[in-house]
Formats: sequence, C-alpha cells, structure tokens
Amino acid sequence: MIVVLGIAAAGGGRARAQAPPPAWEFYVTPYAWFAGLNGSLRTPLDRFPGRDFNADFGTLLADISGVPIMGMAEVRYGRFGVVGDLLYLSLDQNLDTRDVAFRGGHSLVNTAIGNVLGLYRALDLPNQSLDIGAGVRIWSATAKVSLNPGLLPGAIQKSTTTWADPLIAARYHLALSDRFGLTAYGDVGGFSAGSVLTWQAIGAIDYRASEAIVLSLGWRYLSFDRKRGDLRLDLGFTGPFIAATFRF
Repeated sequence: MIVVLGIAAAGGGRARAQAPPPAWEFYVTPYAWFAGLNGSLRTPLDRFPGRDFNADFGTLLADISGVPIMGMAEVRYGRFGVVGDLLYLSLDQNLDTRDVAFRGGHSLVNTAIGNVLGLYRALDLPNQSLDIGAGVRIWSATAKVSLNPGLLPGAIQKSTTTWADPLIAARYHLALSDRFGLTAYGDVGGFSAGSVLTWQAIGAIDYRASEAIVLSLGWRYLSFDRKRGDLRLDLGFTGPFIAATFRF
C-alpha cells in the first residue's frame, strides 16, 4: 500500500495565488517495503490447533523467490482521484519431514495484494490537503507444497484463495517547507464481507527533490483477520519503506 504516500507531497503542498482550472495529473510511485510478519493461525484440528508467526524482514528475505513487485499509480482531475496499488511477493521454503515418510520437500507461496481507491480532496490549502474515499482491497494467495518420495510416494498439493474487502480511507499531507512534508494515510475495511477486519496505517516524511520527483521514507502496517468456517488467520505485516513519486 501500499500506498498513497509521496503523491500527496507532489500534489497537495503546492503554493498557488489562485485556484487553477482542473487539469489531469498522473503519478507513479515505485517503493520498497521491508516488512516483517506476525500473527496466528487457528484451526479446529486437535492435532494441529494453531500456529503463531513471527518473522522479521531478514528471515523473509532469505525465502524470497524472484523479484517482488511493489508500486502504485494515481490519476487526478481537480479534486477527484483514483489510486491503484499492487504488491506481489513469492516465498519459497524447504520443508523438514525428518526423512521418514517423505525425504524433504519445499513450499512455494505466491501472494498478491491490490488496492483500488476513489478519492475526493475535502481540504485543499496551500500547505495541507485531506483526501477521503472508498474502494476495495483484493487478496490472492497460491500455495504449492511438494514432498519428495520416501517410504511414501512423492506428493504435490496446490491451492488458491482470493477475496475482496471493501475499504474506507483518508490521506493527509502537511507541507513543512518548500522541500519537506509529512504524509499520513489510513484505511479500514473488511466488515466481514471478505475479512472480518482489515486495516492499514502509513506515516512518511517527504522530500521534494524537484517539481516532478518526491522521495519518501516511512513506516507501514497492514493487517487482516479472516475466518472461513472454523479456520481463522490473523496476520500483520509491518516495517519501514522507501518510495519515489514521479509526476507526469
């Protein structure tokens, strides 16, 4: 998200003597999010009632397979805007099966998180702006587990799950000077339509390198709590990020 950071600095903090006529504006923001993972999985199975997760970014980095995709884009016309954000990550881990029934194996998990938001600029002053809006967050996860032959023949199992969460969101930007600013973003959703609850919080320091480029450094937290039958997964992703917003 993710999400909608340096864009506010690029578009919300311009000083102007009078309001110009509406014009189309386009922003692209690649970013790198150094997130860790924490949470829990609860099941109805007596032999596997649940599991807690707690892995920092360094641990996850060793399992990354391929090149992660992290980026967002925004299109604005006057007070109205549409924001899209995509995060794709693939993790590959070796499995320890104690070499009895199976002689090891590995798991591959591909995760994609996409956000689409419509925004309205409720506050538009020379040194600050406030956008409010609504949209949807789409989650998709594909897991593939491969077990090498041992006493039992090898096996491969693959499953995919996809769901969507409605969102309400707000983004605030404060220009501290011609070069520096602060941006805060938050959203909440799910409402049991997909997840029981999902929410996100982002804070960033922005630096305007030029009229067309804004650099951002901050922290991001993204969480979801999803329940399907007696299975419940509650996960949170948190960590620092860096981003660069380009205005066209």
